[in-house]
Amino acid sequence: MSTQITSQPKITVMILNYNGIQFLESCIDSLLNQTYKNFDIIMIDNNSSDGSVKLVSKKFPQVKIIKNNTNLGFSRAYNNAIFMVDADWIVMLNNDTSVCKDWLENLVKAIDDQEAIYGSKILLMGSIGLLNHAGGYLTPIGTGIDIGFLKPNGDIFSRRRIVGYVCGASLLIKKSVFEKIGGFDPCYEAYCEDVDLCWRAWLLGKRVVYVPQSVVYHKYGGSWGERKNVLRVKHAQKSRLLNIIKNLELTTLPTSLFVSILYDFLRIIGFLRAKQVVQVKSIISGYLYILINFDQAFKKRLVVQKTRKLSDKDLIKLGLLVDAWQCFLEYRRLGST
Repeated sequence: MSTQITSQPKITVMILNYNGIQFLESCIDSLLNQTYKNFDIIMIDNNSSDGSVKLVSKKFPQVKIIKNNTNLGFSRAYNNAIFMVDADWIVMLNNDTSVCKDWLENLVKAIDDQEAIYGSKILLMGSIGLLNHAGGYLTPIGTGIDIGFLKPNGDIFSRRRIVGYVCGASLLIKKSVFEKIGGFDPCYEAYCEDVDLCWRAWLLGKRVVYVPQSVVYHKYGGSWGERKNVLRVKHAQKSRLLNIIKNLELTTLPTSLFVSILYDFLRIIGFLRAKQVVQVKSIISGYLYILINFDQAFKKRLVVQKTRKLSDKDLIKLGLLVDAWQCFLEYRRLGST
């Protein structure tokens, strides 16, 4: 049932930061220039050592700061802050972004179902008209595929639609819905946590909506570096394997695991040829993590599968979950890690 909002709800925009001082002024300046005015800004700082907190405190006194005593990673930092604040609607925004002046207005205008999740169109900062994210597909190897990645922004990406997931770099969600879904899985330190959140939302019968009128510019890799960055490979590997175990039905698991192992085998060969042994260790560490923590992962799977309302076939019919082999070919084409 449609529950469209006709007023201007109070929004809390949350920016997660860890040593991102080089991005913060541009990001916050763009927020202060918004056409939509009914919002607060909170910066969640993961124990930065680069002067981020001092800069924001001095230059942007209207920004509330939540200071963590240690680096909690993405999921735990957001969970703690969201459950703590008194807010109806939350927007998560990357620190390495700059938003258009009507970014938030268009995001709020898109709300037609208070149980849904909404995400922006994300363009690559510094690349004229190239897409980073126009919504995304869920995949049987536990990752997400960004629709339109590295393609020119065009009319084909300007239609509002349901998608498998939206990027956590700019994501709007009602706090009560975040809580119903269970928040982010705290085991995810970085990467694929937005995929997991949206995946579990779909399995609970909630929608995920791409809003192309809400535009963000993103410094791709600004926080974690290029795709082959060791920490990036490590965290993404662990997260995607958790997604496979938790979110796929038993009938889908065998093919997905086979394709996942084949995908990793080819990645390992590529890394060894390039003499990037540390990246190989990062891939293997993901499997070791699953083996060591299998009981915990399996318990989470039981919770997800017990409450699911949509099958994998339903997600495939809706165009939200791609075929395993299609996913494999797409990732090999992109050279993804």
